[in-house]
Amino acid sequence: MGRGQTIMLWLMIAVALGAAGVTFVMRECALGDSAQIELALDYDHTARYVRQQGMDLDTFLSGMREAGITTAVVGEMTLRELAEEGRVALIDGSSYRDIARMFPAGSVPALHSGNLVVLVPEQELWVELLPALRTRLGLERVTPLADQAILIARQPDEREEEEAEILRRTPWTDGELLDLGLGLDRKSLRIAQAHGLAVLAYVADYPGAGPEAVTDLANRLQGVASVSGVMFSGDSVLGGAAIRAELAQLLTDRGWYLAFMEHKEQRGLDELANAVSYRAVKLHHAYRGEPLDYVRAAVRERHVRMLYFRPIVSGAGGRDLLTYNQEYVTRIVNALTTWGYRTGQAEPLPPFTVPKWAQTLLIGGVAGAWILLWNRWWQKDWHPVMFMVVLAGVYLGGYALLSSPLANQMRELAAWCAAVGFPVLGLSGLVARQKLLGRQFGFWAPGLARAMGDLLLVSLVTVSGGLLLNALLGDSRYVLQLDQFRGVKLALALPPVVMAGLFFLQTDISPAGGQAVARSPWQRLSRFGKDLWSLPLTYGLVVGAAAALLIAAVILLRAGNFPLIPIPDLEVAMRDLLSQALVVRPRTKEFLFGHPALLLAAYLGLFYRGRYQVIFLGLAAIGQASVANTFSHIHTPLVFSLWRTFNGLWLGAALGVAAVGVMIGLYYCGRNWRTSLAGYICDDGGGGRE
Repeated sequence: MGRGQTIMLWLMIAVALGAAGVTFVMRECALGDSAQIELALDYDHTARYVRQQGMDLDTFLSGMREAGITTAVVGEMTLRELAEEGRVALIDGSSYRDIARMFPAGSVPALHSGNLVVLVPEQELWVELLPALRTRLGLERVTPLADQAILIARQPDEREEEEAEILRRTPWTDGELLDLGLGLDRKSLRIAQAHGLAVLAYVADYPGAGPEAVTDLANRLQGVASVSGVMFSGDSVLGGAAIRAELAQLLTDRGWYLAFMEHKEQRGLDELANAVSYRAVKLHHAYRGEPLDYVRAAVRERHVRMLYFRPIVSGAGGRDLLTYNQEYVTRIVNALTTWGYRTGQAEPLPPFTVPKWAQTLLIGGVAGAWILLWNRWWQKDWHPVMFMVVLAGVYLGGYALLSSPLANQMRELAAWCAAVGFPVLGLSGLVARQKLLGRQFGFWAPGLARAMGDLLLVSLVTVSGGLLLNALLGDSRYVLQLDQFRGVKLALALPPVVMAGLFFLQTDISPAGGQAVARSPWQRLSRFGKDLWSLPLTYGLVVGAAAALLIAAVILLRAGNFPLIPIPDLEVAMRDLLSQALVVRPRTKEFLFGHPALLLAAYLGLFYRGRYQVIFLGLAAIGQASVANTFSHIHTPLVFSLWRTFNGLWLGAALGVAAVGVMIGLYYCGRNWRTSLAGYICDDGGGGRE
């Protein structure tokens, strides 16, 4: 590829970075950054806790309101909770003879041991429960008994075929029946409102929920002026796609926001959020004993605007439990004030969508990086006409796809290509720049400075890819984490593999040692495959391959918000220390492994070029992939992603300089030993010195 074509491809990347910068400014102006945090208390859990402790609910709620709680999360009634509160009595059908006398003769249908009778002394509650049970269980299963009780059919005898057929159509188990949400309790809503608390309605889905569910929700919240939003429990939002438009219309008409718990997946949540123009608020559950740094990270780095509390029931150390809970909430409030926030009703982020023109330019930048990467292997000039046709096809094809139903898939694919391509592009550029200087291995200050420059340059290329990724997926749903960057594990695992193969193809070094002389790209690829296949099966190769697979498995299993491999306590302590010292903690894969390995690869490449250099390049690729992955967290403000990357870079560079010093020391202390690590790398038959 000619110099002019190379410059044009880098110009495409520069233009894409300019579009990314404009997108970031537009997004910041549109979304802003509300400094108001809503503090919500789980009302149902609190009522149960207070009842068990023999405390007064009004006193507890007043105390928590004084401490800073602004909102009560009121969930739906269940038969289990109503029974525990003493508001209903649950009597099994086997006790029919004892309760039948309570009702007029002939008013009670035939019962068997599997039926359930719900005694409801409160007339208002009876009026609420009867339609709720009939809606959720079906008319056939629920029968009113005068104005005091409700009969629910369950677990019939096999001989009663007709009733058994009814139950097969509504297959509720005992536990599901007792814990079935039966609508918001008006009594709880009145109590919360009386204490000056805003209400967040916590609504449960149920099979067959239709338009009547939306009507019931609207009726139950009618007249409750302090309702701020609605949140859904379970695995899905209320009613699914069938009533999504009606539910969205209700939220919009009443001015309620859609609340959701972070890191919790729910079917239909993203679609409903889209239907209400992403007028949504993300919650963070502040667990008992959670460090304040975790809360700070939630509000500063993940756009959390509501903190959700449950009463702390242990660890008071002899103190009054109300006082203990008040102290915890007060500590959170004081910390929020110190961080520049204030308490009050949360303000949902306005909607934002990345403009199509910006998306097109961003995709062009990603395509330019991959064309450059292809040329690192192909190493041939393009015909000018073909080159211009390809570039025109990139922009025109990208714009056409962004205007089609495949637009979102196109953006996600381009973002994933940015996460994989730019780290490899930067590292392959390092390999292309390295020259064998023929100097004696040892400490060489200009060489170390050049290696530091290579570390910075490679990281800048990777950060460029991360910025394009972040801009491509900069819509509101990604900012709110209702949708996320997909393929994280593959984007972490692929760059080391691609970089390893590209290293041998770029340098004509054989995996078996020595030079692999081949002229055309396809000949180099064929020769590489043959050399790789013909490697002798030695103990070192087996151990090395097993170690590589183990490292890859650990990295993949530790990736994500909920890693499959638990993080050791020592590493947790190290992370906490770094968070306190640096405010934004760098990633372990970067500063502890990736960046030091990159500095070693850059420094050693000035003197020697051999097959074992690929070990350091593979580790460096892991670190660079982690840098790109940092920017895939769209919910994190960009300044924190840049800050995290900077901290990882300077800390990794410091450790890399120390690693170079150790390598030089090993070389001079054991220069006559074949087992010396530096000597083994520098005398591996892979090219050696010029």
